[in-house]
Amino acid sequence: MKILVTAKENSITSEVDPHFGRCAYFIVADVSISEIRKWEAVENPAAVAAHGAGFQAVQQVSDLGAQVVLTGALGPNAFGALQKMDIKAFQATGRVDQAIEAYLAGKLEQLAAAGKAHAK
Repeated sequence: MKILVTAKENSITSEVDPHFGRCAYFIVADVSISEIRKWEAVENPAAVAAHGAGFQAVQQVSDLGAQVVLTGALGPNAFGALQKMDIKAFQATGRVDQAIEAYLAGKLEQLAAAGKAHAK
């Protein structure tokens, strides 16, 4: 399974970026039931988009083959688009690697609606 995490930097030990559409990087992790097998950092081209960053980011998620997104929050357009693609989104904070481990352990809350991120 592929998990995509919004990140402030291009490292698996980066902090989770609380903003989906305008995050600097996506960390895409290929995971098994209990561990990260491999990962890659991908720049988010939507981070500097004048309009439609959420939709552009959702397209990138789809192109990267992710089934799950871990982020701080989603805007209404991105939330709806991910739902239509049957991509699940969960609220995450802290480091990317720790967020993935928390997801695999069933400790993250699924986002049930669009909302604003609480930056840390």
